[in-house]
Amino acid sequence: MKSVHKISIAAIVLLHTILYLHAVWDNSIVANRGRYFLLADDSMISMVYAKNLFDGNGLVWQAGDRVMGITNPLWTMIMSATFFLNLPKNLASLPIIFFNFLLDLWLIFLIYREILKKSGFFSAVFWSALLSISTQLIFFSILGFETTFQALLFTIVLVRHLPDEKGNKRTLIDKPIQTFLLLAVAVLIRPDSGLFFAIFTIAAIVCYFSRTADEKMRKKIPVAIFAGVAIITAMLVAQKLYYGDWLTNTYYLKATGGARSLSLGWKYFRAAIMDENLLVPLILTAIILVRWIFFKKLRRKTRKRGILVASLIFFWLCYVIWTGGDAIPHYRFSLPIIPSMYILAAGGTKFLLDSARLKKLFSRKRITAGN
Repeated sequence: MKSVHKISIAAIVLLHTILYLHAVWDNSIVANRGRYFLLADDSMISMVYAKNLFDGNGLVWQAGDRVMGITNPLWTMIMSATFFLNLPKNLASLPIIFFNFLLDLWLIFLIYREILKKSGFFSAVFWSALLSISTQLIFFSILGFETTFQALLFTIVLVRHLPDEKGNKRTLIDKPIQTFLLLAVAVLIRPDSGLFFAIFTIAAIVCYFSRTADEKMRKKIPVAIFAGVAIITAMLVAQKLYYGDWLTNTYYLKATGGARSLSLGWKYFRAAIMDENLLVPLILTAIILVRWIFFKKLRRKTRKRGILVASLIFFWLCYVIWTGGDAIPHYRFSLPIIPSMYILAAGGTKFLLDSARLKKLFSRKRITAGN
C-alpha cells in the first residue's frame, strides 16, 4: 500500500475513532457508583442472558425459566465471554462496545481496499469516509447490537463474489467451504442471515451443474453446503431441546401478531432511504448491476455473478419490507447491506464518470474531424 493510501485510511480511521468515542461518552450517564456506559434495551436483554450463562444459570433471562428471548445466540455468547474480565457493573458494557469498534474498523478498511482496487483512490476515500461517519454504523455499534458483525460477514462474502469485468473469475461460487462457513456463522449471529445462506445454496447448486465448474469445485460444493447446514441444524436442534421451540420467542410473537404488515414495511423502507441518505447509493448500485447483467459486451463475464449480487440486495430489501421494520431509530435492518451497497455504488459512479469521459472524447473527435 502506497504512503498516500496509508495516510488516507489512517485519517478515515481517526475520524471514525473521534466520532465513536464522542458517541460512547455522550451515551453514558453518571450515577451513584460512577459513570455507566449504556447499551440499547435489546442489547441489555442479551447481556442479561449472557450474565446468566456466565454465572452457570444457563442461557436464560432468569434462572429456571427457559424462554428464548434473544435473536442473536452467538453474539450473546460473545457477550458472555466479556464477563471473564470481571469489570464493575458500570463498565461491563465497554468490552462489547470496543469489540464493535474493531469490527467497524475492519469493515471500513475492507470497503476502502475493495473500492481502491476496482474504482480508484478518490472513490475509495469518499465511500469509506462516508461509512466512517455513518450514523447507522456508529449508533448500532455503540449500543451493542450484533448488526455490525452481520454486516461485516455479509460484506466479506459479497466482496468475494463481485463480477470481474476482465473475465478472470469464471465460477459462480468462490471458495465454497469458506463462504458457507462464514454464512453459517452469520446465521448464528442473527438467524435472518439464513436468507443469504439460502440464496448462496441455490447459486452453489447452479454452479455445481454448470460447465465452468471443474472436478475440484464439484467436490467442494456438497461439502461446503453440508457443513453450513450441519452448523445451522445443530443450532436449531439445540434450541428445540433447550427451550422447546425451534425459533426465538420473539419470532412467534411477531409472526402471528400482524407485525409483518407490508404497508408498515414499505413506509419503513422509504423512511430508511430518505432519512439515511441512501437514495443515491441505491440508484448507483442499480446502475452497476444493470451494466453487469444486461450489457452485451460484459454479459458472458459478469452476468451470473451480477444476478447473484442483485438477488442478495433485492431479496434482503424485500425481507426488510416483509418484516414491517422495527421501532428502533436509524433503521437497523438496512445496515447489513449498506457497506456492500457502497462498494457497488462506487462501481456505478466509476461507470458513469468513464461514460461521460468517453462521450466528451468522441464529441471532441467529431468537432476536430468537422474542422
